Amino acid sequence: MAATTSWPARSSTSCSATRCTRRTSSLYLGNVMLLLINIFCIPVFASVARVPFRVLAPVIVVLCVIGTYSVNGSIVEVGIMLACGVLGFFMRRFGMSPAALVIALVLGPLTEETLHQTMIISGGDPTIFVQRTTSAVLLVVIAVLVLVPVVLPRPRVAVAAWLAAVGQRRSADGADPAETTETTGHR
Repeated sequence: MAATTSWPARSSTSCSATRCTRRTSSLYLGNVMLLLINIFCIPVFASVARVPFRVLAPVIVVLCVIGTYSVNGSIVEVGIMLACGVLGFFMRRFGMSPAALVIALVLGPLTEETLHQTMIISGGDPTIFVQRTTSAVLLVVIAVLVLVPVVLPRPRVAVAAWLAAVGQRRSADGADPAETTETTGHR
């Protein structure tokens, strides 16, 4: 009976010294080539800024439609892409950040899955989020960041009004802010 030797399957992370050196040096060479191409093509890339918007916008829309359709060959996905573009246009028009929506769409499922895993580990007990000091402090900071715009819809206006009131009180007390600046050199 012949003995058989079982060899482990090669993984992409294990390699000989020469093979790893070749891979690493090819990555460095690729980065150097990209750097040179980008440096010498900066005038070409900058010339895109000189193209009128009425020409550039249709080209961008056509490239987006072709790219979206080429992934899965689905007209429905092209419609979703166009709807998201219109949504982004109106969000920007009304002063909202489309980037926040994109971040929420990307991180939302990951956050939901992590929350689900955490609740399974804790047995459904939500106090797991405040058991450690770091997580409790982060939750308080998040709550403050969410509530401040609700409580003070315009913090800059409120701060400006407060500073104007302080300035009026100082001038009413007889101390001219311009005089104190000239005599002390400080405001």
